[in-house]
Amino acid sequence: PVFPEAAALAKAARSGFAAGGFVPPAIQSDRYYHYRVNELLEAALQAGPLPARVPPLPFERKPFIEFFKDAGILAVKTDKFYAGVNLRKGGALRAYSTPSGKAAVMDSGLEVRTQDGRTAAANWVNPRYEIKWDGREAVVQGRLCRIPFKRFNVPQFMLFRLVVSTLGAFPALSERMKGFFRRLLTLGIRETDMEFVRRIQFHKDRLQWEDRLSFGTQKVKNVWAGAELPLRYVPQSRHFQESELDFAPVSPSEDVLKDARRQGGLHLQQSVRFPSLERRFQFHPEAAGKVRPPASGAR
Repeated sequence: PVFPEAAALAKAARSGFAAGGFVPPAIQSDRYYHYRVNELLEAALQAGPLPARVPPLPFERKPFIEFFKDAGILAVKTDKFYAGVNLRKGGALRAYSTPSGKAAVMDSGLEVRTQDGRTAAANWVNPRYEIKWDGREAVVQGRLCRIPFKRFNVPQFMLFRLVVSTLGAFPALSERMKGFFRRLLTLGIRETDMEFVRRIQFHKDRLQWEDRLSFGTQKVKNVWAGAELPLRYVPQSRHFQESELDFAPVSPSEDVLKDARRQGGLHLQQSVRFPSLERRFQFHPEAAGKVRPPASGAR
């Protein structure tokens, strides 16, 4: 009754919950059930009747464009689609067809596996990315960040459990240990010398975007794009919505990848048309020198 926008969000959340768009405690791991179910119980206690009329949410409004330059977040609404881009996260892109609400694009950017088994990606929040928005085209340029995947073998895991069970009994030490592991696994920026540029163009009935990647000194084994590629292995990141299964990552053929290694770079073009949701993508090997920073006006 106090904030009409909150009532609009509550209405949309209830509809989404009824349609299976949320992850309920019943399908979560047992160790999370005991405190996640409390959130639903508290929400039930606070819930009340919604007003008959609520203000429209952004995807329900008339066409608009909103760019939050400090955050690097762009929202675009047309008569055909609603799209959101996080340029600070390498141009991670999502788009939905309107008014159906069907997911049309879920693309978190490039992910690369090198010959030595390491992983690097563009969708790591990096304030050093150069971003630009000119009213029609969004551009982000920077370097892929190395992703710190830590996989213990049996002796390492036994040692880890021994240290945690011994030192974790002391509150001051346990807090420091938690901070150390957080910095080790989920925080920090570890740039590689692989440079990328992502350009996204918005048309009335079409989205098109391209990625250019320079391999630098890295020996690239494979490249993926065109889907949600989660990087942080916390338990809740393993949950997913059914719509995400419609977007499988795409990779270049071995012939294209072989030429790309020789030339030092790769070019990927993608597009989706509304309302048909026809998707297209094409990889091209490309000279590394084609990767250029945004034009003047980059922030």
